[in-house]
Amino acid sequence: MQVIVTGGSGRAGRYAVRELAEAGHEVVNVDRMRPAEPLPGRFIQLDLTDAGEVYDAFAQVRPEGVCHIAANPSPSGYPRQQTFGNNVLSTYNVMQAAGDGGVRRLIYASSEMATGWLTTDALPPRFPFGEEDRVASPNAYALSKYAGEVIADSMSARYPEMAICS
Repeated sequence: MQVIVTGGSGRAGRYAVRELAEAGHEVVNVDRMRPAEPLPGRFIQLDLTDAGEVYDAFAQVRPEGVCHIAANPSPSGYPRQQTFGNNVLSTYNVMQAAGDGGVRRLIYASSEMATGWLTTDALPPRFPFGEEDRVASPNAYALSKYAGEVIADSMSARYPEMAICS
């Protein structure tokens, strides 16, 4: 299967690229930075917040699957607006291009922070807790990951043939 891995040069992305290649998939790493070490497959350098660049990469690769790992990776270290803007816009662009391109399988690397519970001193009403137990969070990273899950739900409705797992 031809698979795009967004953020394949990053900490988690490198492992995804290797594992997918070892499993026999043709992997294309799309990232704004080149990998620091040799990785299997092809590499396309781009900015995922630029829809034109994302659509061009999808037109070149014509992937059957996408593993969307790229994001500002933590709740600190970046301005809040940059974290939120980058994570939400890149997720929308990737999922929209995947749906328009006929991708059948998409994995979205969300976060446990999307629940909001890790950003508050409050405790969930029960354990284990479910998605319906989410608490609002002012944290830009947590909010961006939650928004990514909402985008995924919307894309599933628009492109029912595309399975999305967060």
